[in-house]
Formats: sequence, C-alpha cells, structure tokens
Amino acid sequence: MKNNGTTDINASISLLEERKELLSNELNEELKTVMENMKPANLIKKAATGIITLPVANIVFKNAAGAFAGYLVRRFIVRSSKGIMRKVTGNIVLWMLRKLIFKI
Repeated sequence: MKNNGTTDINASISLLEERKELLSNELNEELKTVMENMKPANLIKKAATGIITLPVANIVFKNAAGAFAGYLVRRFIVRSSKGIMRKVTGNIVLWMLRKLIFKI
C-alpha cells in the first residue's frame, strides 16, 4: 500500500516539475519578447509609425517639406539677389517643388 502511494506521489511530483519547467520556459520567452519591445529604438519606431499613419501627420509632413523646400530655394537660388531673373527663377522653382511635394 505504501509503495503504491509513494509511486503516485513521485509521478505527481515529476508531472509538476515538468509543468514548472514548461511554464518557466514560456515565462522566459515572454520576458524576452517584452524586453525586445521595450528597447528605446523599438519604442521610437512604433511611435513614429503610429504618428505617420495619422492623416493629420501627412498634412503636417507635406507642409513642413514645402516650407523646407522654400527655405532651400531662397537660400541657394534667390539669395539676396537684386536681379529680377533670379527672383523669378526662384519663384518658379519653388512653385514646381511645392507642386511635386503636394502631388506625392
């Protein structure tokens, strides 16, 4: 009788140890996944992806790109020119860049 009881207990113990090891491995995998997701680079990437997908962000991005293009045109083409041709050329290039940016 005692022999049968101890074998049942030993079998239960071995099952519980196997379950403990399985759960421990699952917990370690979850921990690795959470640690990977919590890295600063991944957090920034997820935040940027979330912001870029918003329709408002698309409009803001286009406006910022247009403003930056205007700055570059004024900085490199027009400069502080007094000549009318350079100013006209700068305005035409700026208009073309804005059309291109808002078309995208």
